Amino acid sequence: MKTNDILMILISIILCGVSIYILIRNKEKKSKKLIVYCIIGMFLVMIDACMLQFFYHDNAIYKNYRMIALLSIMASVAYVDFTELRIPNEYIITGLVYWVLSIFVELICGSQFIVANIISSLIAAAALFIASLLCKICIRGAIGAGDIKLFVVMGLLLGLDGIWSAIFLSLVLSFITAIYFLITKRKGKKDAMAFGPALAIGTWLSIFLTGM
Repeated sequence: MKTNDILMILISIILCGVSIYILIRNKEKKSKKLIVYCIIGMFLVMIDACMLQFFYHDNAIYKNYRMIALLSIMASVAYVDFTELRIPNEYIITGLVYWVLSIFVELICGSQFIVANIISSLIAAAALFIASLLCKICIRGAIGAGDIKLFVVMGLLLGLDGIWSAIFLSLVLSFITAIYFLITKRKGKKDAMAFGPALAIGTWLSIFLTGM
C-alpha cells in the first residue's frame, strides 16, 4: 500500500468523523439506528475512497479528496433530509470550507490546471444553481432551498467533468423513489419528498462506477 493510499484512507476517516460529529451533536438521543447508519455511511465512503485509490490510478489526489469530501457530507445530509426534510447550513458551510482547502491541496501538489479547475468548479456550481432555482420556481415543492445550496457544493467539488453522471443517477433514483412512495401510498402528490438521499446515493454510485 502506497503512502498516498494510506493518506487518502486517513483523510476519509477524518472527513467522515467531522460529518458524523455534526450529525450527532444536536441529537439528544443517540439511537441505535443512528449509530448503525453512521457506521454504514462511513463504510460506504471508505469503499469509494479505496476504489478511487486502487482502481482509478490516473486521478490526482486533490481530485479524490474533493469527491471523498463531498461523499462524507452527503452521507450525513441524506439522513437529516430523510428524517427531518431539511439540509442544515452547517453541511453547506463545511462543503465550502472543503473546497477552499482542496485548492490549497492542489497548490501543494503543483497542479498545472489549478486555474482551469477553479473555473470548472465555479461554472458547474453556477449551472446547477440556475437549473435548480428554475426548477424550484417552475415546479412548486420539487426541491427546497437546502437542495439548491447542496447543488452548489456539488458543483464546486465535482466540477464540470463530474456533475453530469452524478446528477443523472440522482434524478433516476429520485424518480424511482417517488414512484415507489406514490404506488405504496406512503406519500401523496402534494407531500414533500427528501431529495438528499437520492443525491447521496447517485453521487456515490457515480464515483464508484466511473471514478469521475
